Amino acid sequence: MTIKYVGPRVTISRHGVDFNQNQEDKYRYLAPALELLESLNYDDETHRTHHYNADLSLSANEIEVLVKQYCPDFDHIVSETVEKEQAELDDEVKRIKANTQLCDIEREAYLKNHTMMHDYIVQRTVNAHVYYCIVHALAERLKSQHIDYLIVPMWKNFAHVLHSVHGVLLNQNMPLDSTGQIFTEGDKMFLKFNVKELVTD
Repeated sequence: MTIKYVGPRVTISRHGVDFNQNQEDKYRYLAPALELLESLNYDDETHRTHHYNADLSLSANEIEVLVKQYCPDFDHIVSETVEKEQAELDDEVKRIKANTQLCDIEREAYLKNHTMMHDYIVQRTVNAHVYYCIVHALAERLKSQHIDYLIVPMWKNFAHVLHSVHGVLLNQNMPLDSTGQIFTEGDKMFLKFNVKELVTD
């Protein structure tokens, strides 16, 4: 199984299939996450400030190549995720079949909807696990290179990625705190993502 975009979160019922447009497929955020990682892939340590062109546009093939580069256990993540999600979906089918609140027509409709969206759900779950592998790699890069801050444009979903990174940094064994500040230069908006040691009492 590979990674590819499928769509927003789906809710399945006996009545049909609904899509929550507010909960996007994590695949959508892989390109900006990888772009941030690539921006930190430099050897020159003589300069305190490093600039990177954020206009890179990654193809689906380039995304997969970079994902496998930054997530060496990609195949294991995918296979384990598929196995667990399959088991959860199988359990859900059993619950639908055992639900005495449903009449035969409702149960049949529910099961058909479930079957129709099975691969969609599995793919979304795989995409999410792969995305968080990249987010962890990005958090580790910020930590290992002692990055004080990143400034990114308020587009291409960089803010969403850095919000995910914030959560990862806070939950490490030696947590780091991070804050975001939005500012403008001319007619453009930017986000300054500050990374610092977490102060505890």
